[in-house]
Amino acid sequence: MEAARLRLLLAQAERAERENRVREGELVEAAAAASKWGELAGRANAVMYQVLVDELPPLLAGLAAEAIRVEMKKVHSRVVGLLAEL
Repeated sequence: MEAARLRLLLAQAERAERENRVREGELVEAAAAASKWGELAGRANAVMYQVLVDELPPLLAGLAAEAIRVEMKKVHSRVVGLLAEL
C-alpha cells in the first residue's frame, strides 16, 4: 500500500513540475509545437515556391552552367535569409 501511495505522490509531483515548466515557458505542449511547425513549414514552402518557381526561371533563361551556378548561390542565400526571418 505504501508503494502505491509513493507512486501516486511521485506522479503528482512530476505533473506539477511539468505544468510549472510549461507555464514558465521552459516546455511547450506537443500540440502547440506541431501547430507552429506546420505553420512555419507552410510559410517556408510559400517562400521557396515564390523564389524557385516564379522568380528564378527568368533569371536563368539562356545562361551557361557556371552563370546558373552563380545565380543559384545567390538565390540560395536569399532563401536562407528569408527562412531565417520566419
